[in-house]
Amino acid sequence: YALLVKKDIHFIKFPLKLDGVGHISNGYGPVEELWDGNFHHIAATYDKVGGENNCLIYVDGFLVDAETLTGSIDTKTSSLTVGGHSYDGNLFEGKIDEVQIWNVALTAQQIRENMCKTLTGNEGGLVAYYNFDNTSGTTLQDFSGNINDGTLQNMDNADWVNSSAFNTWLNTNSSDWSSASNWSRGSVPSLTDNVGIMDYTGGTAPTLSATTVNNFVVDDIFTLGANVTVNGNLILEENLDLNGKTITLGATANLVESSGNLYGTSGTITTTRNLSNIDEDVAGLGAKITTSANMLSTTIIRGHQAQGTLGIKRYYQINPTTNTGLNATLIFNYLESELNGVAEADLKLFKSADGNSWTEQATSSVNTTDNTITLSSIDGFSWWTGAKTGSGPTLPVELSTFTAQFIENTPTLYWTTQSEADNMGWFVYRNDEEDFTTSEKISEFIEGHGTTTQQQSYLYEDNIENPEIGSTYYYWLESIDYSGIVNHYDKVAVITIQEQYDPGGGLIPEPVRHGLLQNEPNPVIESTKISFNLHETAKVELNIYNLKGQLVKSLYSGFASSKTLVWNGKDENGKNLQAGVYLYKLLINGKIADTKKLVLMK
Repeated sequence: YALLVKKDIHFIKFPLKLDGVGHISNGYGPVEELWDGNFHHIAATYDKVGGENNCLIYVDGFLVDAETLTGSIDTKTSSLTVGGHSYDGNLFEGKIDEVQIWNVALTAQQIRENMCKTLTGNEGGLVAYYNFDNTSGTTLQDFSGNINDGTLQNMDNADWVNSSAFNTWLNTNSSDWSSASNWSRGSVPSLTDNVGIMDYTGGTAPTLSATTVNNFVVDDIFTLGANVTVNGNLILEENLDLNGKTITLGATANLVESSGNLYGTSGTITTTRNLSNIDEDVAGLGAKITTSANMLSTTIIRGHQAQGTLGIKRYYQINPTTNTGLNATLIFNYLESELNGVAEADLKLFKSADGNSWTEQATSSVNTTDNTITLSSIDGFSWWTGAKTGSGPTLPVELSTFTAQFIENTPTLYWTTQSEADNMGWFVYRNDEEDFTTSEKISEFIEGHGTTTQQQSYLYEDNIENPEIGSTYYYWLESIDYSGIVNHYDKVAVITIQEQYDPGGGLIPEPVRHGLLQNEPNPVIESTKISFNLHETAKVELNIYNLKGQLVKSLYSGFASSKTLVWNGKDENGKNLQAGVYLYKLLINGKIADTKKLVLMK
């Protein structure tokens, strides 16, 4: 076997000799990016019992070639050579680092996990490992423990150079991305670095600062604290919260959602490409486009904010320069974790010109096995999402708060809306289990405010017959618009009958509201209180952001189960912030748990 990079035609080849017969793979190419002056990771595998597509080639963790071969690899008594042919004298004109040879066919996940880190040397199936960490001498040590040491030919000590093959997060006790001591190369990642956030036990995950990198492997939970540009491949072995930020993929970059996926109620991933006569999932974003037209420069944006509770948690914006007469087909990929309570069989594609008013695409079809929705004969692109057939996915109401508490011995529900569109009114549902599907409608019709951009408030008093002490009740809201479309909201109000509550004596129990609570007062004039209540102690952060997603004030960072904090409308430097809308977010163990809005009127 051999792994070849052919400079003359810019191809990668993986020739094998199987049962005495030579096979040369079709290979992959032309691969112009291999000659861009940066390190690139190349891997090839052959699995004798792998069945169809058992001979594979990967570039920077991305599968680029798959073929089907049969037979066993022949044994050979001549020496293995690295960096040249033993029989024709051809040499590799470049830099080599981290050479690994295995007697097992690694999976795609294993290849990607090993891409941006140093091996320990005791991995199962590793028969030779040359990390090229020498600085002198003529022996190239094998660190697999199999003593397959090599002899360096025509080498001089001056030929050794510092490697930039990858830069790995060291998982220290600091989360500072910009601290050089936190990185394996002793320097903060630059635009040519292949960066790895590995899965370690203990230590501290980084909080990303604004940066541009080459390849980026995410194999551990970390905070996306700023926008990032990836010019190689973004490989996710762990889920990544977009956290209100923007990931930009360069002109040849791909998103590889291996064992992890993107998610988040805010933030996007985007790329811009020149697209003509294509049939591809552009940049691996999950929107496969087929068209013979020349769309010229095209920007594709993917986000995971549901376009209403009837829409799934994924949408795309596709903006070509040429956007008419495309006769295109779109295959919209989704994950079952993004269904947002919508039955898969009911899914249809919806299209919008502006992300506000949506139109169902009746001829679209869902494939619940492949998790795709397909639409053909598309004249032009715009906004797209999946949603339940028969309804527009944009809610007529923006619900901002929904709470429950005892007031004068009466379970009282309170909710506010930031805006309403054609909202005829409400019904309230209750259950003693956190399951809306078995809940009971308990209210008469509560009149809404039609269409308004002003904040509106509602109050409803419940009557629970013979409640048991310690029992918990869950409440949901249902709105109906003037066209008869019904919407259910995923905000749940919860109330628990405490032990000190005397149904006949009039003691008023403390309301128990878990999660991040709405600030009081809102709007903020002088100061406001922000509270959270958790079921158990956890590592918590409570931060305030502007609408650009920029951190303006950190209110709390530490371990807690319950806190009430006061914010005076000032930033980290004690300066008064401008009046406007701000977001405050609760992070639990590094993940965003909830986000709410407040209005500053100072």
